Amino acid sequence: MATIDIGKLTFTHKGDYASGTAYVLNDVVYYNGSAYIAKTSTTGNAPTSTTHWATFAAGSGGIWSSGLSLGSAGQVVKVNSGASALEFGTPAGGKVLQTVNVSSNTNAATGNTAWTDTGISLAITPSATSSKVLVMVNGSIAGKETTYSSGCAVMRGTTPIGGGSNGRYANGACVDHWAATLNNYHKAHWSFNFLDSPNTTSATTYKIVFASGYTSGDGGYAYFNRNQADDDHFDDLATITLMEIGA
Repeated sequence: MATIDIGKLTFTHKGDYASGTAYVLNDVVYYNGSAYIAKTSTTGNAPTSTTHWATFAAGSGGIWSSGLSLGSAGQVVKVNSGASALEFGTPAGGKVLQTVNVSSNTNAATGNTAWTDTGISLAITPSATSSKVLVMVNGSIAGKETTYSSGCAVMRGTTPIGGGSNGRYANGACVDHWAATLNNYHKAHWSFNFLDSPNTTSATTYKIVFASGYTSGDGGYAYFNRNQADDDHFDDLATITLMEIGA
C-alpha cells in the first residue's frame, strides 16, 4: 500500500496576488475573483500563467475585492469583451456623463455695446479633455422703446462661443432684437444651443452676456430678463444647462 505524506498537502494562504511578492510552491492567492495555487516558485508571473499557477477555486471573475485597484477617474464598471467578468473601462462615446443646471430671475440693463455680464453663470468640470459640453441657455432680451437693437451671447470664460464677438454682430451666439413700436413692454425670448469643445479637465465656467446695439449716449439700451418698464410680473427665468458628452 502506498504511503501518502500528509505534509505535502498543505498550502499557505497569501491573500491578494501582488506582482512584487515572491511566491513558493503551494502558496495560494486571490486574483480577479478566483484562487490560484503556485506550482513552483515564482515572482512577477500573474496567476493567469499556467506554467506557474493552477486554479485552486474558480470564482465569477471581475471586480470583487476591496484589495484590488479601483481603476482610473472617470471610468465605469462594465462587462468585459468575453462576457465572463466585470472590469473597469472608459465609457463609450456619445453618452451623457454629467449634467449641471442653474436658473435665475436676475435681471440687468446696459447701454454698453461690448458684452456685459448678466450675473448668471455655471461651471462644469469635464472628466476628459476629449469630452464635449452641450450648452443650452434661454432667457429674454429687450431694447429701448424705440428701434434700438440688443443681443445676447454665451461665453466660456472670456471667449464668446458659437460665433461672433460683439453686440448685434455676434451671429450664431446672438439674437438681435428690434422693438417694432414705441412699446416699453416689448421683449424677445432667446435660446442658445451649442456643442462646445473646451479641451480641459479643469472647472470651466459658462456665462450669459448681453449688449446694446447702440451706446446709451446714442439712446440705445438693452435689458436682460425684463422689459424696459421693469414690471416685476414681467421678469423672466433664465436657465443654463451643461451636459458633458463622452467622446
